[in-house]
Amino acid sequence: MVQEQVEALRALYVRAPSGLQTEFTSLLLANSSRVNGAVVVHAMIEIGGLRVLADALKNTQAVEAAKRAIMWHALREKIAHESHLFSEEDLNIIEKAANQETNRARSIIATRVRRLPPH
Repeated sequence: MVQEQVEALRALYVRAPSGLQTEFTSLLLANSSRVNGAVVVHAMIEIGGLRVLADALKNTQAVEAAKRAIMWHALREKIAHESHLFSEEDLNIIEKAANQETNRARSIIATRVRRLPPH
């Protein structure tokens, strides 16, 4: 089912006027949800929107935590199953975004631990 949806979005992108193509990844991201987050990730990569995706994943205001987790999972799947789609530069972009996500998670955990009452 996901592949059919990705193909449909790719077909829409290809048929869209060039002005709309430049906004397509932003539109996909803006209309993403926990339900369709994986499809959006796969489609964005297929149409060359990795940078927009990585920037959104780095921005906590752009993508809520639960949806971000789904999108990271979908991105890992895409890399694992279709590594030929990713250049070295793409992997560096993803690594930087992943490092930022890891640092954010560590900061959240440290803050929550400090708030725990002493034993």
